[in-house]
Amino acid sequence: GGTGYTLTASISTPSLSATSTAFNITGGVLDHFKVEKTGGGAIGTQTAGTPFSLRITAQDVNNNTVTSFTSTAPLTSTGTLTGSPVTSGNFVAGVLDPQSVNITNTGSFTITATGSGKTGTSGAFNVNPAALDHFLVEKTGGGAIGTQIAGSAFSLRITAQDANNNTATSFASTATLTS
Repeated sequence: GGTGYTLTASISTPSLSATSTAFNITGGVLDHFKVEKTGGGAIGTQTAGTPFSLRITAQDVNNNTVTSFTSTAPLTSTGTLTGSPVTSGNFVAGVLDPQSVNITNTGSFTITATGSGKTGTSGAFNVNPAALDHFLVEKTGGGAIGTQIAGSAFSLRITAQDANNNTATSFASTATLTS
């Protein structure tokens, strides 16, 4: 797409040429969405529970921006997307930038935009755990600690977790146990 295009036809013998008047090229009909980080490009590594921004572009089959698209697009993710499905803001001339999203679990995920029966999915990106928020204390192997006998040793599993209960893998220290 763009503005101010012209076409020129010419022949060499005899030397003749003609140029059209200026015309504009606009995107065709909606074919898919491009989902990327705000400002453009691949979505980088994120932190669980920390909002980040996307750019979503409505595109035709040739990847031109469909400037006539001004609706919203529901967003879903392979991760735990807060508020999923998230209804995006309205696109302006086929582009929505920024659109804030928040994924609360950890792993490798994608985000998909859907609108007018068309979809588009981001490339995969990683979400890492946030900083230590609390500890989970449970029996070895997981679960509630059952009744114990006074004076007898028993085993525990203690897991450092972030505010969303993801394992806080950056915690590499000791903790003091009290009863």
